[in-house]
Amino acid sequence: MTKAEEVGTLPVVIGLLFWFFIMWLAVLEGGQISLVGLQPVLKTLYVDSHPITLKCTSLVHRGENMERFINGRQFLVGLVLFALNYCTSPIDDYEGDNVLGLPNWMNVIFYDYGVAAIATTVIIGQLASQVSAAQCMIDYINSRFMLLTTYLSLAIEISGILHTVYIIRLAFSKFSGKAIISEEDVDSIQTTPQKILFWARVLLSIVVLGISIVIIGKDIVEGNTAMWEVPPYVTALILFVLITLTGAMDGMQIALFAASKMPENQLHYYPTAQTNCELTFRGSNAQAFLIGRQICVTCCMFVIARITSPNITDGENVFGVPDLVQEIIDTGVLGVILTTIGGSLAWRIIASTYPLEFLSNPLINLLIRLCLLLEKSGVCSATWIIAFAQNKFFGYENDEEYIGHRLSESIESSFSSSGYDVELAMDSENEGFDVV
Repeated sequence: MTKAEEVGTLPVVIGLLFWFFIMWLAVLEGGQISLVGLQPVLKTLYVDSHPITLKCTSLVHRGENMERFINGRQFLVGLVLFALNYCTSPIDDYEGDNVLGLPNWMNVIFYDYGVAAIATTVIIGQLASQVSAAQCMIDYINSRFMLLTTYLSLAIEISGILHTVYIIRLAFSKFSGKAIISEEDVDSIQTTPQKILFWARVLLSIVVLGISIVIIGKDIVEGNTAMWEVPPYVTALILFVLITLTGAMDGMQIALFAASKMPENQLHYYPTAQTNCELTFRGSNAQAFLIGRQICVTCCMFVIARITSPNITDGENVFGVPDLVQEIIDTGVLGVILTTIGGSLAWRIIASTYPLEFLSNPLINLLIRLCLLLEKSGVCSATWIIAFAQNKFFGYENDEEYIGHRLSESIESSFSSSGYDVELAMDSENEGFDVV
């Protein structure tokens, strides 16, 4: 029995929700790759054949909407992962039969510890979609579901709940002396109403983040979380470590690809960073690193979801809030906010501002080796078969059918210079991952 069943949700509904969230995650992952990769492509090449793709790219490629989309999309990814955890997490002290009659030790690993849910999420919901989208960007986002997801991602950013990240960016810009480069017309963002609206949303975001930290902290201290039975201080320590690890994984990717484009004489001043770059880009290590990183981040997110999701059984609302507010808290949305800002977006700013300093941390080398080890385990090798089947089922055509070979280098350049969380591209000639 899962947490969702405990509140009265029918198993068939939980099953449908689980696969809906897997499909939505696939749209979020593949959609980002497509939108970033299509930036240098002339929209006239698919204006007639893919009208919804045109709507998505025209919207996201306008001004700084790409950054806004990425921020809102990151929140949605966290929300979906938390929802998947809720659908698959077993209730405490459940005494029922083992799933499918499996031996107890297998039941503990795959069901109680969530390995089955994590593997399904990573392989089907993330890696397979990234492989498909990297080859079939134009077809992949030509759906109303992707268009709705695009609007929703932008709406989340516009709401202001993630605006704390802009304060962090401003602070690092002042501290480092590096100007913030904006694609928007400077005069268009200097009006008094826009300034008031911006700072009002920043204040809202800070308040919401503060409330999230306080409520999550209170639940941890009182043991009202879905985490396995460990002392509160251990739970708090695990949460801190996992958020730090997730943030480091996010920032590491940004820093590595930024450093890879720097001149050699500049890298010589940072020997640890240079060693980490050499390790990552040696042979096919870059592809393996990206796959292992995805596995590691998703594992961390599932455990973070358990820690930050409230599990109050005595019927009392936290701080005596109204039932409606408590129901919102029970969804785990506060954990999503904390993880999105503290475990992703803030680290990207640090890594993009100080890539070489970021990579000079000795722990980065250990994390790279961990990612390489996870990929070598082969747990995600089924990605290729699923991606191939997905392309055949949906009738996706390779982008070269629409844009030809002449734009391949432009697309690859767009990937490698974007700085966004774009993971993988598939090389159809050697059946491996290209670094993007």
